Amino acid sequence: MHDFIINHAQKIRSQYNANKINKETSNNHFQNKHTVKKHFTPGQMVLDRQLQVSTRAAGKWSPVHTGPFIIEQIDGSDKTAICKNLIANKTIKAHLSNLNEYRHSDKTLRVCQVQAQT
Repeated sequence: MHDFIINHAQKIRSQYNANKINKETSNNHFQNKHTVKKHFTPGQMVLDRQLQVSTRAAGKWSPVHTGPFIIEQIDGSDKTAICKNLIANKTIKAHLSNLNEYRHSDKTLRVCQVQAQT
């Protein structure tokens, strides 16, 4: 009788844990349904999104992105990157979710390369 109760309790516990894990994964799928993982490589040109746009003097008319930046190093956790501004020669640490790929023309690329060399 004692063994039956212990076995029954273990069976209920394992069913509960399986249901809990299933519920957690379904919640994760729902919450991350529309998120897109961003993948960048060192040397890639990116723009950094400014999070506090409305606090500046120009307010909503100020640019949303700054840059262009070149990614120098990506953190081991693939969440942050160290980026160097091509024009101002400043280095920032930015979260990958705040970076966007820099789509440039050939003329813009040549200007940035000349400024980076000087």
